Amino acid sequence: MASLALLQLELPGWEKTWESSLQHQMIYENKLDFLSLSFLNGPPDIPVSINQPGKLVDHCRKITTWQKGALILVKVDVLQEVPFLETIYKLPLENQGPDYYGCLRFLFQDFSFEILLKSLSQEGWEQRERCIKKQLMEQSGHKARKRLMEHWSHDPYDLHITQGFLFNHSEREAFDKAFPEHALSRLRLHLQMLKKHLWLAPQLSEYPIFSGDYQQDSSRQ
Repeated sequence: MASLALLQLELPGWEKTWESSLQHQMIYENKLDFLSLSFLNGPPDIPVSINQPGKLVDHCRKITTWQKGALILVKVDVLQEVPFLETIYKLPLENQGPDYYGCLRFLFQDFSFEILLKSLSQEGWEQRERCIKKQLMEQSGHKARKRLMEHWSHDPYDLHITQGFLFNHSEREAFDKAFPEHALSRLRLHLQMLKKHLWLAPQLSEYPIFSGDYQQDSSRQ
């Protein structure tokens, strides 16, 4: 029978704060980063095939926009022969930097595992964007500066979406090393470590993988 026992995760620096048969919660030693590992019974609530990248991005964008957040990454990958959906997004907070979220969902036909990471912004969070923008503007010619400012904030999968709370150029992964304490840098590093240390039980190969095109139960509509 599928359960959280089919996943094992030992991450240095993390302390378990709560657990049940359906969810484990952890906090990182900096007290700014949080993790939950959940078992979700029932077909994944994704109305498109994970093999249709465009539609999958549209679906994730719709959910993030509904939360008044901004999409940063949508990717389907494979870990130990099990496909998973990886997403990164941010949610705004009034008078302070955004919270960043990273999610890995291992999708099976009748259940899924969700690993959710949350990294809190701290004082000085705005320095990343300010410094990178200043540096790039100084290095660019007039036309390049104009293009940079026109598309500084945009949807990472559609450059035509430039209005509202959005991903911005300074949040590219290439800048993480220069700002290791920034919440997004920490989040991406945690995701890398998580994928490195996560163990999936061989028994999971016995369960059918989610094929997509989730159909909502008509009795719940």
